[in-house]
Amino acid sequence: MSTIGKNLNEVLMDTTMVILFAPDGPDRDKLVEEHANLSEKMQDLIDKSIMEGTVEYDAAIAALEEASEMLDVAKADVNKIVGVIEKIAKAAKVVGELVSTLA
Repeated sequence: MSTIGKNLNEVLMDTTMVILFAPDGPDRDKLVEEHANLSEKMQDLIDKSIMEGTVEYDAAIAALEEASEMLDVAKADVNKIVGVIEKIAKAAKVVGELVSTLA
């Protein structure tokens, strides 16, 4: 079954891939701008759909912040990718637990 979340995620990921391989120029710049716009809309959709202040919400925020911090480290040192994978996996698990409370 197709969902807005699945489709948004797929479009954003595919757009990222096109941006990576697109030649510099106004078309690529416009694509980057529209990617940012769609990302912002997805963030709004998520933020308006999830009740803040629950234990699961707070755990998901903490896990995502940890993953984000590790990604910042990984950008500086690609050898730290194992730590990034672990943090992202933890974030995915905790966000999944949050999602299960919404069903």
